[in-house]
Amino acid sequence: NAMGWAMSAAHLFNIYWYPAQASATMSGEIRFNGRRLKLDHAPAYQDRNWGRSLPDWWTWLVSNRFKNSPGTVLAAGGGRPKTVGTNVLEGLTIGLRHEGIEHTFRPVDGDLMKVDIHFGKWEVQARNKRGERISISAYAPPEKFMDLKFTSPKGEEFHDYEALRGDLTLKLTKSNGKVIELETNEAGIEWGSPNPAAPGTLQLSF
Repeated sequence: NAMGWAMSAAHLFNIYWYPAQASATMSGEIRFNGRRLKLDHAPAYQDRNWGRSLPDWWTWLVSNRFKNSPGTVLAAGGGRPKTVGTNVLEGLTIGLRHEGIEHTFRPVDGDLMKVDIHFGKWEVQARNKRGERISISAYAPPEKFMDLKFTSPKGEEFHDYEALRGDLTLKLTKSNGKVIELETNEAGIEWGSPNPAAPGTLQLSF
């Protein structure tokens, strides 16, 4: 999967992302600085990233703990990967599994999308070729984001801003007109870039 949910465009991009366990749970114990935290079927997420270099920016929104909707999982991720050496494709790929049915929205398929990100607040709208529409609003105050700095194999320093308990609302309009509304206060929200400052504004529409 390349920068998204079931996106089969192998060898075209400089980086790939696969949400391998978007609906996992975790039990166990964490000990740190004399503190102990016990986990009992806590929501968990695990993905895989690989490639030749990091994108200019990336972001994702994930949750598998929606109120009154067990089994629903959202994984939305993307950024600006390099395609055949140039930055020609950017945006988010969205995968939603609800009541056993998968709904996908992908730039590589030509699905329409609008992304409006102000640090701490994400607004995403998309429409796919099946006539489905989705809108996602996610929020966490800037002080809740951790700055997870890391260095690439080439020596480049990147900053990964991540909040694990964000608020997220989602509205899915199916092709038959049925509307599904979901919400959670246990959403993961991430933004990464080589810019050491907190991200500003990003607006995409296509």
